Amino acid sequence: MSGFGMEGVCLRPTIGLQITMSTPTYGDCFNPPIPTDRLSTLNWTVEGTISVYAANMELINDYGVGERMLVPNPDHLRFGKCLLVCTSANAEYYCLSNGVPGRYYDGEVIQLGANEERTISGCNGHFIFCSLGTVNSLGKYDLATIDSDSYVVTAGAEGAIITVFHDSTDD
Repeated sequence: MSGFGMEGVCLRPTIGLQITMSTPTYGDCFNPPIPTDRLSTLNWTVEGTISVYAANMELINDYGVGERMLVPNPDHLRFGKCLLVCTSANAEYYCLSNGVPGRYYDGEVIQLGANEERTISGCNGHFIFCSLGTVNSLGKYDLATIDSDSYVVTAGAEGAIITVFHDSTDD
């Protein structure tokens, strides 16, 4: 058993953005600190499954491909950390965070099928990050800013997983 070796795949210090990736295998675990007031990261996989446990080892949930990992019960936050365990042969795990203390990003992870088209509404000024496949002119690890209230994305032939997010420090 070993930890998640994190590698930076999209770093934008000017806006405090850090997106890191890890490729854990079955049984690898990671024990990140979590704020006791609200989550400060968006986490998801594009391959495999990750089980998330509260620090008291209560199972929070099992998360698969394209699902945003959450800690919905505030009681789980009070421990100040959690445990992520890779529960599949291989996984490709992502963590998106703001590198500035006290600043937060929030958003959603969206999985698109092959050649699927979707309209993203009400997200003008938000960011879009591609972690699997292609969408519009974005390839893997590309980041762009959404420039309209009705932004249309189209996945490539292999489908895509994107994350649409924004600074939520003042939410």
